[in-house]
Amino acid sequence: RQPSDPMDLLYAGLEGLPPLLTAAFPGGARHRVWRLALVQTRTRIQRTLRRRKLFIADGHHRYHAAWMFRQRHRRLPGSQWILTLLANTEQPGLRIGPIHRVFRCAGTVTAGLLRSLERFGRIEQLGRRPAAALHPGRHTLGFYARGAGAWLLHLPPPLSDAPPREALEVVTLHTILPQVLTIRDTVFEKDPHEAVVAARRDRAALAVFLPPISSEHICAIAFGGETLPQKSTFFLPKPLSGLVVRLM
Repeated sequence: RQPSDPMDLLYAGLEGLPPLLTAAFPGGARHRVWRLALVQTRTRIQRTLRRRKLFIADGHHRYHAAWMFRQRHRRLPGSQWILTLLANTEQPGLRIGPIHRVFRCAGTVTAGLLRSLERFGRIEQLGRRPAAALHPGRHTLGFYARGAGAWLLHLPPPLSDAPPREALEVVTLHTILPQVLTIRDTVFEKDPHEAVVAARRDRAALAVFLPPISSEHICAIAFGGETLPQKSTFFLPKPLSGLVVRLM
């Protein structure tokens, strides 16, 4: 994003025009759709985007499916195009949330796990108050298990010359946890409260809560030629499925 970004100016211009479609949904989300009929407008957008770098933040499976479709049906008109939602990484209202983990372990998770984790950082015990572990800050991991209670693991800051990806808390988590636990299965959970519920149901379950990743950090990883670990982030607000359909 740059000051006076042409795309921002386009969005600002649209605000003064009546949308083609407006729809409100539970939770406060509102969808508005404009039809850009002027060829000059579409040309300006194309010219602007040619100078920008795009990140596939979600839908990489759809992108791959579209690429395979194009490879197999090159003679079909329009097969070289894919319906895409573009968003500014610094757009007001855009939220990047972490995806938490519920690990199914080989045995009951006990308070002995805290002693095993002490060599990786500073332990802050929270007793039976999982709410205090749900939203950890930078360089911190939150934990909850039925038999061990809740705690925070404060990690040492990454080295100044560490690659951006290695500074992610989720990378550290998947590096240290297999050293102290035998993990049978992993469930990914966006809602930290649902992760707590899952951990309360099963003595062999360990819920781990991660801090959000900033858009600047995501861009630094992408510009470095790397990708984020599996199931690291989710983006809000989400566009409604089926709001716009491209007919082939």
